Amino acid sequence: MSEIQIKDQKKSGMAWRFIIILLFALMVIAILFIFDTPIWQAARDLVEPDYLYLPELFTHWGVYLFYLIFGAILSYAFIKKNRKLVKIGLAYIKAQVVFPGCGQTIKGSTGPCPARLRPGIRFF
Repeated sequence: MSEIQIKDQKKSGMAWRFIIILLFALMVIAILFIFDTPIWQAARDLVEPDYLYLPELFTHWGVYLFYLIFGAILSYAFIKKNRKLVKIGLAYIKAQVVFPGCGQTIKGSTGPCPARLRPGIRFF
């Protein structure tokens, strides 16, 4: 093996290690979000009240931004005939159509759960 190939393999291995460590850290953060730990309470106290509108802004408008970018990438893929991007985009659209439909079908076929019935709330 040449020296260049060895260096490329080392860089590739380091990149994978970095990705795995980053994903692990994100998983730990996501798990900690479930629990109301003192870490999150301290983090919330560090945020000034002037900036509390940012998460709300992101949750209300982030989905529109995502679909705008998704539509632009999918349009680009169709125009440039990039099969890989087209397949990924169409797979995402299929998943968005099929899985909610399956959930509604299961919910409709099993009926309402008696433990979840609340007065004034209809099933469908």
